Amino acid sequence: MSTFLSSGEIGRILGVSVATVRRWADAGLLPSQRTAGGHRRFSLSVAEQLAQQRGGTDRGLDGWIRLLVTPGEALAVDAALLGERSRAGSWLAVAETIGGVLDELGARWHAGTLTVTDEHVASARLGRALARAADGLPIRPGAPRALLATAEGEAHTLGLALVELCVRERGWSIAWLGRDVSTEHLARRVGLGDADVLAVSASVVREAAELEAAARGLADACAAHRVELVVGGRGPWPERLAHGAVVRTFAGLSAWMDGFERRARAGTTALS
Repeated sequence: MSTFLSSGEIGRILGVSVATVRRWADAGLLPSQRTAGGHRRFSLSVAEQLAQQRGGTDRGLDGWIRLLVTPGEALAVDAALLGERSRAGSWLAVAETIGGVLDELGARWHAGTLTVTDEHVASARLGRALARAADGLPIRPGAPRALLATAEGEAHTLGLALVELCVRERGWSIAWLGRDVSTEHLARRVGLGDADVLAVSASVVREAAELEAAARGLADACAAHRVELVVGGRGPWPERLAHGAVVRTFAGLSAWMDGFERRARAGTTALS
């Protein structure tokens, strides 16, 4: 490989699209040079340099929380995520790391060592950066189409944003339905026939009876329209669904997607 890489080559190394490489280069996150013809070229070590400069290498929980709760450079969190992606090798691994950061944020808020303002600032900064990272990932032609939402009454979306990042890394197409979506609305949305998967998350603040009722309604709607259902998060979902799967970890989500794609190739899912 050449000492200097094209936008496409550096994008493949970092796991992002050429458009994202260009946006990061324009913002100064990815140092580049221009050829005589005006094309960008990047040093082979640019990802590692960025991780070191921005503190993205093994920063630990304290480092992540300091970054998130301290307003600063607009793209500092984007750069840290990019550095973590370079270090860890996949956005799935990044999601595992950031999932632990979210747990720690919640624990510190409950302990009173972080204020409500700290929590809001951290959530907003991280949410925007995760959305930008997901938006930069290319969609595969003919890839599965997934609807993402939080359960009725659920306002927390950062876990779902991490799910989006993992799903988009596979090249899947996403329709983001957002937070606090009623079971009735989700059932109607599934009925439009433009999705293969419905993924719904919930946190520990939801009641088990609420999620059991939601799971029944969603399972019935998805089964009727041949849409795969997957529910997850820390919420007290029923352990078994009449139709669909319960996924608790990002590794579990990856395994579930592997299985879905195998079934799709075999012609036993809504893609067939």
